[in-house]
Amino acid sequence: MNDIQSDRRPWGTAFSRNQAQTFQGGMTSIRTNVSAIAALQTLRSVDASLDGAQRTISSGLRVQSASDNAAYWSIATSMRSDKSVLSTVSDSIGIAKGILDVTYNGMDKVRSELTTIKTLVVGARDLPTPTTTQSIGTQPYWPSSDPAFDQSEMAKVDREIVQHFDQISTIIRSSSFSGVNLLVHQADGRSASSSTIEFVTGYTAGGGIQKTSLSLADTTMVDYNYNGPIISPQFGQSEGGFLGGPYFVGHTFISPSGVPNVGRAFPLTYDFGTSVFDSQLKDLLRPLEWWAQTGGTDPKVGFDVLISELDKRIENIVAGMSKVGAVQTRLDHQDDFIGKLTDTLAKGVGRLVDADMNQASTRIKALQTQQQLAIQSLSIANGKSESIMQLIK
Repeated sequence: MNDIQSDRRPWGTAFSRNQAQTFQGGMTSIRTNVSAIAALQTLRSVDASLDGAQRTISSGLRVQSASDNAAYWSIATSMRSDKSVLSTVSDSIGIAKGILDVTYNGMDKVRSELTTIKTLVVGARDLPTPTTTQSIGTQPYWPSSDPAFDQSEMAKVDREIVQHFDQISTIIRSSSFSGVNLLVHQADGRSASSSTIEFVTGYTAGGGIQKTSLSLADTTMVDYNYNGPIISPQFGQSEGGFLGGPYFVGHTFISPSGVPNVGRAFPLTYDFGTSVFDSQLKDLLRPLEWWAQTGGTDPKVGFDVLISELDKRIENIVAGMSKVGAVQTRLDHQDDFIGKLTDTLAKGVGRLVDADMNQASTRIKALQTQQQLAIQSLSIANGKSESIMQLIK
């Protein structure tokens, strides 16, 4: 009887103490699904990590903004800015090299033409002395022909020489790159000897620009800006350009001592002492012969002086070419350095902010697996409600 009465306890007391504690700790609620909340939080965290991994994969960067890593982002941004400036410097060096290449080639062609002219003058020196009857006229013009002289062998050589001078003028006028012609110094208020051209060759931190300069006195063939004294010994040098001169360039005349002053015997330009303009002279040997015959001197003396003057101008041009070549070498070295420095900066930026694509791809695979597991866990947690429905039925 006692046993039967003991079995008549309320149904809840049929559980042991441990069973009751377990039931209370694993309580299931139809209002708050704790397991689903935990699973959802895990899924959200995995989704956020997966989004970040996908951005890394798509951009190739592990540091895309300052929020990712402020220090690395700041350093990389500064390095990218320097790299951009160096790229512009490299472009400037390319333009400078183009200008100097055209200048050097023009100077070399002029030198070659002068060498040909000197060869012709040397050959004409021993030709029979021609007769010349026509006065050279008023500077800077004289009659374009002399009937007596034009029938001579020397006249044929003279015409060929003039053709080479015309070619020199064409070379000088055509040696331009990007609107810059270093063989012709136009009027700008300064002489060639006091003018320079500067090329950007480098950049330093803090906004410093490095430059390389070249004096126009080392390249100018004709200085149209010269307005100095008419009588000056600086022929073929810095003040008048390699082929110009402070005096009448294109005229051979006898000095008071009877020596032919053929330093002015280049039919390119004429100078009044206030301005320089293109000469209309068409002869070189004829005025030399005319002045020699008029002054009663040996024309061979004039030829020798003319050959010497040609040699001086060729030497001056060669000296100028060596200076242009030195700047070209400087630009080549700097361009090579800029290229290597740019590559180094690119590598430095990559080390700071670029993503390891092998690592990133492996991570995204792992996150995708975690995402699938989180979704499955959330599905299981939501399935508890169905178990409760089964109990209620």
